[in-house]
Amino acid sequence: MSGEEVLRIKPQEAASLIAEGRMQVVTAAPEQRSGGDQLAERAREILGKDFLGIDAVRNLEAKLNGVGQNIEFVVPEAPPIPYTDKDLELARQNGEMLILRVGSMQKDGRENPVTLINFRELFRADPLGRIDTPFYSFRPEANDWYKDEDFATRAGEIQLSWALVTKEVLAESKGKNHEKQTEVMKKHANELKKKGASNTDFRRRTPTEAAWDTLLYYVNNEEQLLSGTYDWTNTRSSDGDLVDVGGFDSGGVSVDRWFPDGSHGILGVCLSR
Repeated sequence: MSGEEVLRIKPQEAASLIAEGRMQVVTAAPEQRSGGDQLAERAREILGKDFLGIDAVRNLEAKLNGVGQNIEFVVPEAPPIPYTDKDLELARQNGEMLILRVGSMQKDGRENPVTLINFRELFRADPLGRIDTPFYSFRPEANDWYKDEDFATRAGEIQLSWALVTKEVLAESKGKNHEKQTEVMKKHANELKKKGASNTDFRRRTPTEAAWDTLLYYVNNEEQLLSGTYDWTNTRSSDGDLVDVGGFDSGGVSVDRWFPDGSHGILGVCLSR
């Protein structure tokens, strides 16, 4: 039976043909159903739980719907994975995760860009039921300083894309100011390039990306990344400080800020490429 003939079949006719054995139902692999490329299964083999593709996004969606959020993340087609086998092997050795990020979502039937604030709003209750709330800013004692900040409310801070990201801040980046941390990033990139990595275009995450990556990992693996550290971004708050995200303990993920010339022992950088 040709594809053109199949397209003309009505649902009730299809059911009859399947029952008669004249038509087969072909089920694609999970990542292929959502437009993933052939490297997805290889990435899953290499990275295991540190591979978070469309299935992980849909699981996050289901868990959030389970606590009363009418949410759907918009993934019309997952982009091709822009990494080689060597990149993925080095990622495994260096404690990186492969994350599918999403830039828009449908909430109660309306499509909106994913921003830090409207993403945060989905987590007033913990979808895993492990802690009171996954965001510290919902706690009574919190100072919700960033709710009206441009970086937290504007579109475009996260896009539909793949990213290899270090799960924790680089140990050698802690206790350094922002400029010195950038030197550590360049050194790390050079080391990976010597080992054969094809993609060493590292950058810092946006606060929205950091929150997405951390919560997607948490819901799928029941593991709280950045529990005692903060990822320092390039994003400035309205007072000129640079935003950091982390401290994901029983109080939830915190969003804070620090002046660029300063340093702190728990303030480091997660690399995204």
